[in-house]
Amino acid sequence: MAEHAEDTRVKDALELLNSYAKDKRGELQDLLSNKYSNLKSVVGNVGARLQSDAADIYGTGKEKAKQIAHDVDESVHQNPWAYIGGAALGALIIGYMLGRSKK
Repeated sequence: MAEHAEDTRVKDALELLNSYAKDKRGELQDLLSNKYSNLKSVVGNVGARLQSDAADIYGTGKEKAKQIAHDVDESVHQNPWAYIGGAALGALIIGYMLGRSKK
């Protein structure tokens, strides 16, 4: 009879643990779903901010490139012979390097 009482107590303890685990599982699922929605919100906000920052940087870079191209154009028009000489010298150096014997 002692074994039967012990089996009943073990069975009751297991049922109690199972019911407690089911309650905690529901709480854990709720907690995870809340954290997931918070994480999703934070990631969405960061993504939108990064996209906005990237668009700003692209616009700034585009304006700087246009300004540099305009400055170079003005400089070439003011002193074209320096640029022609530089291009000729560069072509001469590249031609010499490519034309050397590989022996």
